[in-house]
Amino acid sequence: MGLWAMVVVVAPVIGPVLGGFLVDRVHWSWLFLINGPAGVAVAYTVWKLMRSRESACHPVRLDLVGVCLLVVGVACLQWVLEHGREEDWFESPNVIAMTVIALLSIAYFVAWSWNEKEAVVDLSLLKGVQYTTGVSMLTIGFMTYYATVVVFPLWLLLVMGYNTVQAGLAIAPIAIFNLVFSPLVGRNIHRLNPQYLSLLSFSLLAVISFWNSTFTLEAGYWEIIMPRLLQGFGMAIFFIPIQSYMLAGIANDRLAAATGFSNFARMLGAALGAAIGVSAWDRWAAEAYVELGSRLNALDTTTIDYLSSIRQLGIEGSGELAIAERLVFAQAYMMATNRFFYACGVIFALMALGLVVTWAWRPPWGRRPALSPHAAKHG
Repeated sequence: MGLWAMVVVVAPVIGPVLGGFLVDRVHWSWLFLINGPAGVAVAYTVWKLMRSRESACHPVRLDLVGVCLLVVGVACLQWVLEHGREEDWFESPNVIAMTVIALLSIAYFVAWSWNEKEAVVDLSLLKGVQYTTGVSMLTIGFMTYYATVVVFPLWLLLVMGYNTVQAGLAIAPIAIFNLVFSPLVGRNIHRLNPQYLSLLSFSLLAVISFWNSTFTLEAGYWEIIMPRLLQGFGMAIFFIPIQSYMLAGIANDRLAAATGFSNFARMLGAALGAAIGVSAWDRWAAEAYVELGSRLNALDTTTIDYLSSIRQLGIEGSGELAIAERLVFAQAYMMATNRFFYACGVIFALMALGLVVTWAWRPPWGRRPALSPHAAKHG
């Protein structure tokens, strides 16, 4: 489980580093071409490792209706998340139509699967309060984390003047503490209380997000890196405890269904986080740009003083206005970035508070929640 958590967190961090190197040193097309050899290598590795571990096969009836509803619903939702921003979201009839199809398909899928004996997704797992709570926190937590992983390098590229490699290296420190602590947490999870670790994780991630919300345009490289290091530790104690808590009490014959559904929810959260995070960031930047731009006029004393300082550098006419506009653009996105990270901090703080509230009927003190057979064996 420690290895799984390490890969889940490190992969989105290593991606920008590798992507930046490929764009700067090779060619942008290799962002897509690299999936070919990587996919072949992974397929061969899985075949070598798993061919001797085939479990007993039992024929089951394919839930064709459930599969079709799930595919249509998720495909339409994914289209909305990927194209909504460029289509101006619900101002576009295409986005509205795809959203309606997605909602209807998913709603009908839930109704169908709830009563289907051999459903493609076992939704009866959600009847368990502990499992549902764990899945919800895993989804919301990864959604918020992935939003920061997407928005942070965009801020470095658009506002701070970093190139793609530098932006990737600035976010890479998340992987350092995660690589160190994930195996340790995985090996010792049976000695620890997952709920206490989760509370520490949410609290730490909230503090880090609030810390990020204080950045300015003068933020130095090390000032940017330090929160990333601590974020790696926070994520190391996030996934494994949540997964252990979530799977506690799940029978062996339902373990595959439980982990499959939680992974689906986690990936859906990542897609939502990327789409919502970037859209909110852009919208907040536009609002800040309008607000700051309204103050940039020939009658404002601050504007007059600033333009005078530019003229002293020998820049006049359209040049001085272009510099002022670039400054307003950078400051607007800086304000949006601070607002974005503050919102992420609020989400993590509410998750910590929500976990404490659940202790009202299921207190963690005086006992250690039983681990699932899978967690106990592979932790």
